[in-house]
Amino acid sequence: MAKAVATKAGFYGAKRVQPGETFEVQDGETGNWFEVEEEEAPKKKRGSSSDTAPSELV
Repeated sequence: MAKAVATKAGFYGAKRVQPGETFEVQDGETGNWFEVEEEEAPKKKRGSSSDTAPSELV
């Protein structure tokens, strides 16, 4: 499920959604009265060796 924010009043399922309200939609769902929020990427662990090249460790 993805989160969406209503830009205009509308219906999703049997629920009336007002502008500014946040609600859940099925993945891949689109509409002209709401915008799907981007999910935040998981944060990298601190000190991970994958984000520092070996030449930078000197």
